[in-house]
Amino acid sequence: MAVSIGTAQPEDHPSPLHLVMSDDDFAFAFLEICDAQTIYRLQRCCRPFCAATRRYCSSRFHLRRLTANRFFTETQTAALRRLLRQTNAFIGGSQAVSLFSRQTFHTADLDIYVDHRTASAWSQFFTRVCDYNFIPKRDQPARWEEALELEHWTVSIYQEIGTVLDFKLRRNESDWNVQLIVIPNTVSPLSSVLRYHSTAVMCFITADVAYCLFPRATICNRRSMVLDTVHQRGRCEEAYNKYRQRGWTVEFREDILDDDIERMFRPGERWVGDGLTWRIQFGEDRGHAVRPEEDTPIAECTTRIGPVLQASAFRLETDPQAVIKWEDLSHPRLYYTHAVGEVSDELLQWLTATTSDGEYIDSLLVSHLVSQR
Repeated sequence: MAVSIGTAQPEDHPSPLHLVMSDDDFAFAFLEICDAQTIYRLQRCCRPFCAATRRYCSSRFHLRRLTANRFFTETQTAALRRLLRQTNAFIGGSQAVSLFSRQTFHTADLDIYVDHRTASAWSQFFTRVCDYNFIPKRDQPARWEEALELEHWTVSIYQEIGTVLDFKLRRNESDWNVQLIVIPNTVSPLSSVLRYHSTAVMCFITADVAYCLFPRATICNRRSMVLDTVHQRGRCEEAYNKYRQRGWTVEFREDILDDDIERMFRPGERWVGDGLTWRIQFGEDRGHAVRPEEDTPIAECTTRIGPVLQASAFRLETDPQAVIKWEDLSHPRLYYTHAVGEVSDELLQWLTATTSDGEYIDSLLVSHLVSQR
C-alpha cells in the first residue's frame, strides 16, 4: 500500500529515530555524553527520546551511583534502599541535588530525613550494619540512644527538625559523614524540604523515585531563588555561597525578572510529581540481595502504609517575596502528618467518613488526594 508524503507512519513501520533510540547501547552512549540540562529537555521532546531517556535515567540515575563505594558498600546500599522504603524516609540536601546535576560534591554529607519513630532503627543500621561511629555534638550525650530522647533534642531554627545525629566512617583514607535528620510526627515529612533556603536544594530521593521540584531553574538554567519561608534572609549567606561555588546563580526575588519567574519557577499550586517536577523512577536492584543478618528490625514498621510523599502539595507565591506555603494535616487515623494545599472541611469530612480494615488510612488518603488532581 502506498503511503503519501506527510502522513504518519504505521505502527509496524517505526521511524528511523525510533529505531535508533530503541537501541540501548547507542542511546545510552549518546546520553552518557549529554549534560543534565540536555537529558531533561530530551525527555520532554518526543516519544523516542522520552522513552530512551527514561530507560537511561532508570539505569544510570540510581542510589548505587550516589552511595555505593562511597558512603556504603554495594550490599549496604541495597539494605539502605529497603530501609528507605520500609520507613518512608528520604535523602535530601546536596547529595540529592548532585544526582540530578550529575556532579560529585566531595565535601557534602549524606542527609537522611526520617520520622522520629524510626530513628532508632536507622541509628542501628549505621552503627551495627555499616560500622559508622556516632559523633555527638557539644550539647548531645555520648550515646545515640540517649541523644534520641526528647529531652536531649537539639534546638533548631526550623520547627520541622527535631534533632540531628552525625555518624562518621573512615574508609580508604577518606571520611564519610551521614546526618540523620529526625522529623517529629507533628509535621509533614516534606516540610523540611519546603523550608530549604532556596529552590535549587528542593530535590529529594525516596527508595524508588527521585524528585526535583524546580528542574527548569535548577537543572536547565542553574538558577536558584531565595525563599522567605522562615524569614531567613541574612542567615544563610554561607549556604548561598556554597551553591554559587558549585555553579548556581542564587538570587533574591526582587533581582529576577517577572518573565523569568513565570518561565522557570511557575508560581501557583504545585504537588510532588506534577508536570513541572523532574521525576526519575529507579530500576530494581539486581544481584545485591540483603542477607537476613544484615537486615535491621524496625519496631514501628510502616511498610503497610505505603509511599506518602507523592500526596504532598504546596503553593509558590512570588509577590512581593518568594515564599512556599502549605498546611499540615494531622488526624488520629493518620500515621503521618501530610502537607496539603489546604485543610478543607470537605477533606476532614472525608477522613471521618472513610472506613478501613487497618488502624491508619494514610494510603487511602494518598489515593484520594491524587484522584482529586
